[in-house]
Amino acid sequence: MIFRRKSAKIKELEAEIREIKRQLGTERRKVVEESDARQKAEIQLWKRESELKGLNYRERKIKDVLKREYWEKLFPIFFMEEQELRMVVRKDIICHDQVWNCWNVIEGYCVVCGNVTEYRTFKTEKDALRYAACRQALGIAPIFTTCNQCYYNQLIECA
Repeated sequence: MIFRRKSAKIKELEAEIREIKRQLGTERRKVVEESDARQKAEIQLWKRESELKGLNYRERKIKDVLKREYWEKLFPIFFMEEQELRMVVRKDIICHDQVWNCWNVIEGYCVVCGNVTEYRTFKTEKDALRYAACRQALGIAPIFTTCNQCYYNQLIECA
């Protein structure tokens, strides 16, 4: 009987050990899987960081090139005399306002009626010419929108 108790006790302990080993194996697999997943995530992170650094470097290089190209276009404008600027600037985008005694550079037109919708005002002709020349050199075209009167007329026609 004592022998049987011992063998039952041994069997219980063996079963307990097997269960503990099974749980330990499960935990080890989980740890290995988590470790693999973490390692893959870190590798992905390193790849993305490397790509980001490369893209940032390319963007800085492109910006530097564009800055240089723009300054090569703009630099001579700041040393031109008023007469030279008059020859460079289109005549239809600059006008003198007699009432306010200022110069306007037209920045926008109405698509429907062709009236001026936006303009920038300058005290001197030279400043206005220089601004207009810079816009032309950079390729900035006037904006085409609809003026309030034409918009109102369109609304009335639709209603």
